[in-house]
Amino acid sequence: MRAGYAITILLLFPALTAGEEIYRSTDDQGNPLFTDQAPSDSADPVTLEPLTTVAPDEAPPQFQAPAEEESDESEQVGGYSGIEVAYPPADQAVRHNGGMVPFRVALQPDGKSLDQGHRIEILLDGDVRGAGANEQISVSPVDRGTHTVVARVVDASGTPLVASSPIDFHLLRASLGNN
Repeated sequence: MRAGYAITILLLFPALTAGEEIYRSTDDQGNPLFTDQAPSDSADPVTLEPLTTVAPDEAPPQFQAPAEEESDESEQVGGYSGIEVAYPPADQAVRHNGGMVPFRVALQPDGKSLDQGHRIEILLDGDVRGAGANEQISVSPVDRGTHTVVARVVDASGTPLVASSPIDFHLLRASLGNN
């Protein structure tokens, strides 16, 4: 029960930072109530200890991406330097109630189009679930929940030429079972 009190106080903490007071009282059933306005004369003001803050000793190290090695190999496989999943956004929740998710990819270098005989494959949770000759491919049905998607370009024989980094997204769908 004490965890409930702590959570309630923490939820009301923004009011405290604005210079307002927090009051504690009890309802008719004996349950504690917390509010920023004194509901009665029997309400007690709540005093919270100041937060402890610690300044860092030094600035956090700056992230530096590793230098990419230039390779002629990308030119030998159709000129693709990469592919990325443009939709759905990484680690974001998207809603597609029917379970049909339109995946959109971007080829690199920008403006690069698929070479003849090449296609894009969408791997959803490790399985090829869609393929096509343009940069938008819809996959259905996709269950609600968290999924991992990878896009790749394959040649006419199905050999992968270039693949995206995997991204996770969270699919939200309406449920007919919940009223």
